[in-house]
Amino acid sequence: MALLTDSYMNANNGTLHALSIQDLLFSFVWIAFVALFLLVYRSRQTAPVYNYFLPFFFFKTFSLIGFVFVYVYTYGGGDSVAFWGLSNALVDLGFKDFPAFLTEMLGSQEYSYENNGFYKNGIRHPGWIAREEEGFFVSKIGWFFSLISGKNFLLTSLYFMFFSFLSHWRLYRLIRENFIANNRLWIHLFLLFIPSISFWCTGISKDTIVFISILNITYYVIKWFVLKERKIKCIFWLFFYSILLLKTREIVFSAVAVSFLISWLLTVVNVISQRFLRVVLRISLAFVGFASVIIAFYFFGLDELVDTYLLEASIIQGDFSSNHIYTGKKYSIGISEFTISNLILASPIAILTGVFRPFLWESLSPTLFLNGLESTLFLYLFLKRVVFQWRSFRKEVFSSWPLLFSLVFVFLFGFITGLTSVIFGVLVRLRAPLLIFFVICLYWKDIQKKETKKKESLNYS
Repeated sequence: MALLTDSYMNANNGTLHALSIQDLLFSFVWIAFVALFLLVYRSRQTAPVYNYFLPFFFFKTFSLIGFVFVYVYTYGGGDSVAFWGLSNALVDLGFKDFPAFLTEMLGSQEYSYENNGFYKNGIRHPGWIAREEEGFFVSKIGWFFSLISGKNFLLTSLYFMFFSFLSHWRLYRLIRENFIANNRLWIHLFLLFIPSISFWCTGISKDTIVFISILNITYYVIKWFVLKERKIKCIFWLFFYSILLLKTREIVFSAVAVSFLISWLLTVVNVISQRFLRVVLRISLAFVGFASVIIAFYFFGLDELVDTYLLEASIIQGDFSSNHIYTGKKYSIGISEFTISNLILASPIAILTGVFRPFLWESLSPTLFLNGLESTLFLYLFLKRVVFQWRSFRKEVFSSWPLLFSLVFVFLFGFITGLTSVIFGVLVRLRAPLLIFFVICLYWKDIQKKETKKKESLNYS
């Protein structure tokens, strides 16, 4: 029982400088057991898509181990450790005072602050996480995994990694089986083995929850609206992951919703065979959409919602810029006052920053160098496959819902992250979820809905 009621980090709030022997032992036993289970499952699958199944699992696992070792042995803590610490505190509280535990889990917190933390029933909670509603929500999710793992940091992180792995794999499999006609090796490698995604979207963090939510929302939207698989469970899970995303990063949910709406409106006319009529209808729908936004501004209070987002973005940017806690190389997109006109003017540089920076010459440091190489590669592919083939890309983009959705989402998400991150280290972490959609944009020639299910070729080029 002591294993469950005494957190080995409660004396060092939000810090952890070494992993325990039991943490390492239990974690590697867990990895071996899960790998064996997946190996048995893989042996029963014959589809070519499963060629990447086990390599992808081990790639995610080793990325997670790297993530944990960086946070523990380099940073000595950080947000991931603090999320876990609050999860442990909730585990302790559940054993010592269950009614108080239910009060905390249901969101009615009563804080008693002292030394960057708060105490309740003699249990110390990491303060900066508890004060943030979204951060507290991540710790509430982590509570169950902390409980079943015996409050081990690495083992709890492995549970987060496993659900990230399942969500990533499932969307990849759906795209491959229904939209990828040409099995080029690089599109599969980029859809699965992107270092930034596997590093930042696997551990105990908001980014992992955001990543899981985005992928699952996309998965069920494609199932319902594109593949016409109209099952009640699709609506249930779509609602579930939407709530999850709203609770962790509301502005990203807005980006997903707007991307879906725009892409749906502009591709719904594809059932019309005459090209001229399709173009006219798309222009008409765009005009109606723009008019609806103007009407909503003046009659339905949309301006208040926009002002709220602008204020939130201004606060986030100001916090990253001035708070001494956030260290690292910073950048500026040249905007100081958050107004709609300023945002429109700054949007090109914000999108460019959110998708492609840090450039190689901006990442000459151990922590950013790999991100700089990754960004340089994606910039090269973008110029080669999209910019230099713009006419063909423009003609095809409206014929594929996943492609159009990915393009709009990359623009919106890139704008949000480029606008607010300020620090390159924060930027590469926040923008990681958009990279899988950026890959879809890069390989637009291969992302087309299959009219009939054909046996996949094993020949890669």
